[in-house]
Amino acid sequence: MYQTPYSYANPYQYQMTPQIIKVHGRNGADAYHMNPNSSALLLDETEPIVYLAQTDGAGYKTVTAYDIQLHQELPPVDTWSLEQRISKIEEMLNNEPHFTNPKPVKYEQDRTSKTNGSNVQVGKQS
Repeated sequence: MYQTPYSYANPYQYQMTPQIIKVHGRNGADAYHMNPNSSALLLDETEPIVYLAQTDGAGYKTVTAYDIQLHQELPPVDTWSLEQRISKIEEMLNNEPHFTNPKPVKYEQDRTSKTNGSNVQVGKQS
């Protein structure tokens, strides 16, 4: 392909192959050379850490460290044991004595205000 002095390279023309970039510690992540406006994940070979390295338009780099840990699958929920626990709680609640005549709450009248043509009584509990 012929390029004139005024032509420019298409950044999408070349496809990068995925690769794992390995570094040795934070110093290796800081020393990794990157172009402006780019980002990379850097895998630490000495500890279970991955670094996210990003550069801005001026080429200033920031490196953020993330811990890596093995994913643990959660055990399945045993619905049978949950049903047994719920039935025990229901049984305990059903066996408790219930109060049939609770003490009535008495209100003292403090003032009467008019709202939309109806009297609304506002009181305080005694």
